[in-house]
Amino acid sequence: MTEITFGTVTVERETGATAEWVFAAFADASQREKWGAPSDTAAFIVEQDEFEEGGTDLTRCGSRDDPSILVTTRYHVIEAPHLIIHTETVSDGGNTLASILTTIEIDNSGGLRITAQVASLVGQEMIDNTERGQNGSADSLVRYLKETTE
Repeated sequence: MTEITFGTVTVERETGATAEWVFAAFADASQREKWGAPSDTAAFIVEQDEFEEGGTDLTRCGSRDDPSILVTTRYHVIEAPHLIIHTETVSDGGNTLASILTTIEIDNSGGLRITAQVASLVGQEMIDNTERGQNGSADSLVRYLKETTE
């Protein structure tokens, strides 16, 4: 049996935008592509977008030169503009790397809290990568919102 490493990543940001603007940035795939990459060297490509309860997104990510990581997202709860709960399966070359339960909470003033509960099949590195990725994407989201709401 594969050894599983568990971890919880929590990221909080003040976005400076309304809850509606923050929610829309998650709901609209074209917006997610603009801010989703956690760094300038990373890729975030939405291949399928079904942002609705029961819907499935497919996203490719990784380095810009090799976005080989496939993230399959299944939406379970969507309560605009305050709550999104989804699960992700992260795979590379057909091999599952992790399953992640993610809760996105947006308060009335646009404050954001993302909690990702990771079950990694490849050790602590996946949890560390999830933390770096969530923090980088949250920072990118804040910059994106500032640019688009000014």
